Amino acid sequence: MKPSLPQGDRLIPLRQQSSAGSSAIIDIWYAHTTGDQFELQVARDRESVFGMSELDERTTIDTMPFVDELGQIHNLALNGREFLIPGDRLIWVSRHSTGQAHCAIFDTWDYLQITSRTVKPKFSSQGPGLIMNFFLTMSPKIRRKCGSWCALP
Repeated sequence: MKPSLPQGDRLIPLRQQSSAGSSAIIDIWYAHTTGDQFELQVARDRESVFGMSELDERTTIDTMPFVDELGQIHNLALNGREFLIPGDRLIWVSRHSTGQAHCAIFDTWDYLQITSRTVKPKFSSQGPGLIMNFFLTMSPKIRRKCGSWCALP
């Protein structure tokens, strides 16, 4: 699955804290530019997935720099890599032209590698490209809404 996102869309991964308890927000990921992508790939086990949150050096290696087998068409620029484990949820929040926020919730049944790519890398005042969890904006209303989703069954 390789969804293309409008600028400002957010993906919010949740991790269940106990077998009968509520979930907690792991992070919040942000589409900096219209056309940014999040690649979702099922993995066979925990050792096959890795993420920037663990400071794993594999996150900087682009395993798919080209989209074609001949290596002639470059992929979008890599700007993040994380993972989900069985039982996690991923909430995709998108704001439509009407101003209404819409969301889709995905339950994770297997280990999942998530790779974030951007159409146009953005830079901070410190220089390095912005990674997927660096926000350009986030309203207090969205913050409150994110908190209420943690109580989902």
